[in-house]
Amino acid sequence: MLFSSANDRLRKKLLHQKRQLAITQAMNKLRDSCKTQQELSNQILDFALKSTQAKLGYLVLKNESGDELKVASTNDNKLFSPDFTVVKDLAFRTMELGEYLFINNTKKHPRLKQGKVSLVIAVPIIYKKETMGAMLLMQQWFGKFKKRDLEVIKAVCAHYGSVSDHIKARQDSSQAVKEISTLYAIDKLKDTIKDFESLLNAILEEIRKTCNASHTFVVVKQKDKEEPLVKVNNEATPLLRQHKKTFIDLAEEALWKGEILSKQNISTTVREIIAVPAIVGDDNTAVFGAINSKRSTGFSEEDRKLLIAVTKQADSALFEDFEKKKLKQVFGRYVSPDILNQILENKTEDYLKIQRREVSVLFSDLRGFTSLSEKLSPEKVVSMLNEYFATMTEIILANKGTIDKFVGDEIMAVFGAPVYFENHAARASKAAVEMQQAHNKLKMRWIAMGYPGIELGIGINSGEVVMGNIGCEQRTDFTVIGDNVNIAARLCSNAKPGQILVTEDTYVHIKKKVRAEALQPLPVKGKAEPLTVYNVVGAR
Repeated sequence: MLFSSANDRLRKKLLHQKRQLAITQAMNKLRDSCKTQQELSNQILDFALKSTQAKLGYLVLKNESGDELKVASTNDNKLFSPDFTVVKDLAFRTMELGEYLFINNTKKHPRLKQGKVSLVIAVPIIYKKETMGAMLLMQQWFGKFKKRDLEVIKAVCAHYGSVSDHIKARQDSSQAVKEISTLYAIDKLKDTIKDFESLLNAILEEIRKTCNASHTFVVVKQKDKEEPLVKVNNEATPLLRQHKKTFIDLAEEALWKGEILSKQNISTTVREIIAVPAIVGDDNTAVFGAINSKRSTGFSEEDRKLLIAVTKQADSALFEDFEKKKLKQVFGRYVSPDILNQILENKTEDYLKIQRREVSVLFSDLRGFTSLSEKLSPEKVVSMLNEYFATMTEIILANKGTIDKFVGDEIMAVFGAPVYFENHAARASKAAVEMQQAHNKLKMRWIAMGYPGIELGIGINSGEVVMGNIGCEQRTDFTVIGDNVNIAARLCSNAKPGQILVTEDTYVHIKKKVRAEALQPLPVKGKAEPLTVYNVVGAR
């Protein structure tokens, strides 16, 4: 009898160990197969229901802030209808006690009885000494719950925390890899696509693929533009035409709140939108958004995190190019390619802001061209001017000058702005000598074509000017203004045919590099003393 009793205990112990091992193996399998927390919750509850033959089950977890309970998974098939406050009360009770509840008779529980529930097992889920939630099983298809059912649920709940932690770590790792690969893809787009519009479309398409959306959009608001730029990937014209105002309103709200927004059921074509604001500097703001998830469950939390990460990378890539586009618009035609590259690559310098700087200003003017143009056909006048401007522009840009403007047959150029270099006076005088030499060749060509020989006069002055993007709301241009600019213009108007007049302020910088002759001092309006002037006749 004693031997038989010992055998029974051993058999029960071995069966218990076998069940525990089976549960451990099942939990390890779920750990390796489940990809999301939601999938894990569903699978674990399903395992518990099948293992105990329970009819109804709830997996209740704390929310992220830990101040509320939420149902992570249930198979509630409406056969039973316990008030959810009862479910929460039971879950809270077992969590508070840190012990299981085992109810095989609910006569003393009116609310359970009212919900047609007569059997309950409630077990807390505790991981690393923290109570995460609880699992509740109700009713059974056959008979009552047994102690081995309780053992199963306790074992399942004991494994839940570690399995959940493992999946979360894998998700985080996978999310990080996905974020990094997407950020790398956008960075690569920035390096390979130089055109702003093409880059914008490519980034929107990358966001669409990343978030598994049907469409993506961006709303760009510039400080100096009243109407925002709105674009949808692949130029989805009907969608943009129908919902442009919606996108703009959503962008306004996202920027005002400064957080990711989610909207549902905007129209029959727009079921869901998520949007993320991006603020770049003081001048530009943007909102990137994804439209209609291709998943039946809609955009996930991972999609939202990815959109935030991608937006941070996209706004720098996009607006860096956006700023480059603006700089190209201002300087592209007026500076040499190497100067333009310096402007685009220097991220610390604001070349459009108003500032003071010492530069050299050059004015050139064709003598007698106005009277000549009255005698020639418009086509011939334009042909001569285009040839002249093309030749002079090439020389100015080759000497790192900036074409400020063309006024009639006059050229204004600046050396030392927007990119500063110390030898601006030397480069300006070198350009002037080369311009006179090139003009002599043009003059001979024009004479051979039967045109009168018109001469060129040039004036150069060096000194401090005010420079920057100057103008009005409708139009701004990079230029230099100030007294030293006026002096350069005055020298040009006083230069005789073939002369290059420079002031003393320019001459002190170039006297070792040019041959020059001093001229009679030049009276200038507004100046107490006449200006000392030199005529540059060539290079040393």
